[in-house]
Amino acid sequence: MNYTCYACDLDNTLTYFTRGTDALIDIVATYGVPRDVAVRVMNAVVDSDVGFSHKTFVAALCKLHNQINAPQLERDVCGWLEHDGLARYPDVDQFLISIEARGLPWAIITAGNEEWQVKKIEAVNLPTDRVFVVSPMVGKADAIKKLLKRFGSPIVFVDDRPAELDRVRDVHEPDVVDTYLIERPESPHNMNLSRYEHKKIKSLLELPTEVTEMREIKQGIR
Repeated sequence: MNYTCYACDLDNTLTYFTRGTDALIDIVATYGVPRDVAVRVMNAVVDSDVGFSHKTFVAALCKLHNQINAPQLERDVCGWLEHDGLARYPDVDQFLISIEARGLPWAIITAGNEEWQVKKIEAVNLPTDRVFVVSPMVGKADAIKKLLKRFGSPIVFVDDRPAELDRVRDVHEPDVVDTYLIERPESPHNMNLSRYEHKKIKSLLELPTEVTEMREIKQGIR
């Protein structure tokens, strides 16, 4: 199958936390917050409708510990992210070189707090010109629709979360959106079951990157 566009999830697809979230909890603990409390607050914010960000996390902590220097802690959380918290997977660079050499467009579709997700993308020096940040409650199917309208079908969608792939398949047939489940060691979703059958990969380099003659023509006349 020859594809018109590649859409990739961010967390545990393109990027991963180098020490999980242990280093983040270490930072919070220096402000006098017990580690178990910090973990509980972090998980609650991650699962909330607004999503995790340095601001939502610190605001939730301050409700329990009002002596926290909130502006400084926000800066410390951002510093952790920017300097040693996040990294690209080793296969990402080669994958992007491969598809860009063929003139194939790609996009990042990520769920969460928009400001925080963009900070993560910038922290690992990924392009931000075609990024869709969606609400966890809404899912990624609408962003996929925009890519289909722009580039046509079929496109590839890669995610480490079976539920996200299922929500896309609820809307799009496999000949329109080819769904790939990437099994990263750091993903918390590896044991989750899916309602549909998705192609499974362990590396982005397993994705086919064919380009048709027609695709090359389209690229040339833009």
